Amino acid sequence: MSIFPEIKHIFVGKKQEQLYNNKPVLTAIFKDEVQEPIYATKLGFQQDEQADTKHHGGEDKAICVYLNESYTYWGKYNQHSINVGSFGENLVFSFLKEDEVCIGDIYKIGSAVVQVSQPRQPCFKLGIRNNWPEMVVISRNSGYTGFYLRVLEEGEITPQDKIELMSKEEKRYSIKYVNELLYGQHVTSTQIEEALQLTSLADSCKKDLTKKLNKLQTL
Repeated sequence: MSIFPEIKHIFVGKKQEQLYNNKPVLTAIFKDEVQEPIYATKLGFQQDEQADTKHHGGEDKAICVYLNESYTYWGKYNQHSINVGSFGENLVFSFLKEDEVCIGDIYKIGSAVVQVSQPRQPCFKLGIRNNWPEMVVISRNSGYTGFYLRVLEEGEITPQDKIELMSKEEKRYSIKYVNELLYGQHVTSTQIEEALQLTSLADSCKKDLTKKLNKLQTL
């Protein structure tokens, strides 16, 4: 029997202040699970907010996804409570892995159509969310970062909706591989130059890859 990917959880959150280094920081990484249908617009879920709109949100980062199977990785850090929702994600997909989801993949979920745009790039707020600053670097190095979706067609998404793969890029650049390009130590200029040709890769990710490329070319 075939197992189809599906929505496991839906989360939304509002901006709130949290202390970081004894200073207030505005963040929306603390999200609550919802059970009712939710509408996905070009800029994300209607009930969701982003605090730092320079680095979060926008059409290329409308919806943040984490994979249910990736949570098993964090079980070895049993001194920390890493539960579903700990990444500030909007959606949790089940029955998918980071090396299967690729840039440019287009899915139909409920009545919405979405496209994978880039890996999620963890920042210090992930450390705030989990009271564990080192988690940011561990997440980057592990490759289990989650990823972003752009909304191609707005629509309603419901918990337990099936995730239908509608189309994919001819060149397969998985989330795991792009994370390796971003954070790996054994990456070549040619690998990055090839990735930069992906038309569906978000501009912000291309900008970070270009910075790494420039560093490599000066060595």
